Amino acid sequence: MIYGAIYIAHNPRDGDNVFKVGKTERSIEERMKQLTSSTSNLGTYSACAYFVVYDIDAAEEACHRALRRYRVQDNREFYELPLSRLVRIVTEQVQQYAARDSIPVIESEDSPPTGQLSASEILKSARERRNAIGNLWDQALTSTILTMSDWLTSIRDKALQAAAELKDEKTMKWEIPEFIDPNETITRFKTVCTVTFFCLFSKKPLELRTSGIRGGIYGTLDLSRAIGKPEVSEMMTGDKQVQFVTWKEPDDGRVGRLQLTAYIENGRPDDRERALKPFPKVTVRATHISYDDYRQHFEESSREKSYNDPIEAFEVFLELVAENAKKPQYDVREESGVFNPRHGPSRPKIHDRGKFEMGPLKH
Repeated sequence: MIYGAIYIAHNPRDGDNVFKVGKTERSIEERMKQLTSSTSNLGTYSACAYFVVYDIDAAEEACHRALRRYRVQDNREFYELPLSRLVRIVTEQVQQYAARDSIPVIESEDSPPTGQLSASEILKSARERRNAIGNLWDQALTSTILTMSDWLTSIRDKALQAAAELKDEKTMKWEIPEFIDPNETITRFKTVCTVTFFCLFSKKPLELRTSGIRGGIYGTLDLSRAIGKPEVSEMMTGDKQVQFVTWKEPDDGRVGRLQLTAYIENGRPDDRERALKPFPKVTVRATHISYDDYRQHFEESSREKSYNDPIEAFEVFLELVAENAKKPQYDVREESGVFNPRHGPSRPKIHDRGKFEMGPLKH
């Protein structure tokens, strides 16, 4: 491991939002002079920010990995994005490699040695420190809730704008709540925006057999699209009687769903006791929806990634929207023979060939 610095450098000749992110074992001033004097560059480089780390190779690799979607060229360490966002991303990546000062613990001459304190004095001192930490945590949580409120407003406004621009797209359905209380993001993930993707039909949709449980903790079922009379049987779950319902409905062509969710990490009372700093985050979740003809219901498989920057999260979200909408799919489910179960009548075997792109969430 080599001590050094990770730097963010800018040359006006490269453009307002193009920056170089690199490493150096020299002083920052020497490195900027070296970049400026390079025969392959014009203009003068200056350091916008730098971070002293104990492992420059690992820290640089982490930064370049996090910034790969902003890279100008694959073989160069230049990235195009606003400086404020770049600084946030680099700061987050180098945090685990940040150099620490080594200062010995020196007991204050103004306070008596621990051995001279009574048990009640030691306990009182410990409680005072605990209360002080708790007060700081409360202040941090209040600040985080305010930040989350700003994030929710910003993301919702961007989602409404995108939904308006794409309102004529037939393959997607947008769902954006009227309001989200930022305080609710302390205890659970709250969905800020959902986009569901559907295939288009060139022929009559198939009739799909599906099932579900209603009653008790399961709530109600949406049978608005049911064909004919549903089959209902009573069953017990624990001490509750519920209903197992089976019905047919026409295939609506669903193939996937994208969601933006918000959450405050470390915002619970037990996090306060452990003095874990609360912070907001936004998660992009992509869910592939496919029909399982053996179990006769829709199956979902999801991938997700969390971000500390709401703008970056929304950009990834929009990239996934565009990727899944650029090439419409038709009739993704089709009959492919007959399925003969051991018990019960035979039924059509259904093949699902719907595709759903998860882009950067695959990594």
